[in-house]
Amino acid sequence: MYEWSYLYITSWDDGSDTVSYGWDDAGNLVDKTGTAQVFNERNQLVESGGDSRTYTARGTLSSSTTDGTTSTMSYNAFDELVAADGTNYAYDALNRLVSRGSTTLSYLGTSRDVTATGSWDYSYLPSGELLGAGDGTTTGLAATDRRTDLIGLYDPTTGGLGGSRSYDPFGDETGSAGAQPLLGYQHQYTDPATGMTNMGTRWYEPGTGGFASRDSAALDPRDVGNANRYGYAAGSPLNYTDRTGRLCDPYPCPSIPGTTTGTAAKVLGFFARAGTAFWIRSRIAGPQPRKACRRHV
Repeated sequence: MYEWSYLYITSWDDGSDTVSYGWDDAGNLVDKTGTAQVFNERNQLVESGGDSRTYTARGTLSSSTTDGTTSTMSYNAFDELVAADGTNYAYDALNRLVSRGSTTLSYLGTSRDVTATGSWDYSYLPSGELLGAGDGTTTGLAATDRRTDLIGLYDPTTGGLGGSRSYDPFGDETGSAGAQPLLGYQHQYTDPATGMTNMGTRWYEPGTGGFASRDSAALDPRDVGNANRYGYAAGSPLNYTDRTGRLCDPYPCPSIPGTTTGTAAKVLGFFARAGTAFWIRSRIAGPQPRKACRRHV
């Protein structure tokens, strides 16, 4: 059970406890289940529960210090993570992760559907839904939730559970048992060392509820509700996902209450003329409500 206000989830009941989430006006998750998070003017998370973080000039996370231990990360010219604490990462021409250290990943055609991670193999239905997984020791049909998280493997004959796991709304693992495939939250690859999830063009951090690098997708200037370039799933992770790292799915996301673009509706628009950018207030005619997530690019 959960509650949300405007776009953002504000609480979640896991069946035994109710946890709360707090947000600032810029869409930053400033209170994650009692952990205070501090952001700078670029909406970059710089402190979380006493842990500190730094960023490059391009907006990619470069270091994270926890309990006096600092982890460092480096990126290539495409802002793809290529090294983290001595572990190297490689990508193909479609920006898909193909190796993490000695672990290799394979994909279904040109899609982002992962068919292999090291010793684990995965199969899919024609619709693109995850069908099953196996590593030679444990093989079973995939159990997924509404968010497409891989939460279990079960024997189709006996119904026996070969492995299971559970998550909070932002993807933090809350429990696990048995075999654990490397696909998890949103049935995407999860780095076993950092805990980050590979979301297409960017890495997502379930522990903080945000991305480790800035979104480079073009933003509709009227979409001020999604102007936070590090935010995940429009602040509503139980209703939306972000497998590409660029926009929430399904599209469109929820409308912002009271901001329909009908007669006399005022929105903040961004225009560029002769190489000079400036902000103006404009009146936008039309019957459609302003959307609260990124448009396809």
